Amino acid sequence: VGWYNMLAAAIVTFFTVAAGFYEMLLAQPPAGTTSVWGLQAMETMVWHGVGGVILLFLIVAMTVWRGFQRYVWNCDRARQVQWSYLLAGLGIFALMFVHGTLGAQLAAEFGVHISADRLLEIGQDPNLMLK
Repeated sequence: VGWYNMLAAAIVTFFTVAAGFYEMLLAQPPAGTTSVWGLQAMETMVWHGVGGVILLFLIVAMTVWRGFQRYVWNCDRARQVQWSYLLAGLGIFALMFVHGTLGAQLAAEFGVHISADRLLEIGQDPNLMLK
């Protein structure tokens, strides 16, 4: 099952990164505000975008690596996954945490693509406007 999950993730991540870059083109981040990490909105968006591309590359690389483990190197063994593969996966998991936190900061702290936040910013009541 792990192999098929990695294969699906590698395919879907291409679309996710493409949609993220399209969103970046439409975003209008506020100037003069910093996140709890001390980054401006545009810096946060750029690092989030760079992180998405890096994660895409790493997920595809991990999928190819897992494919070799499954079908070439360890196909006749009970344990097909190498310890180095698992450790690399933990490193990618940590990178995903940073990437996800940057994305959450874009929404929560900068209000990027949050309609209610934009309405509050201009003095409108979101409860009335978003019905």
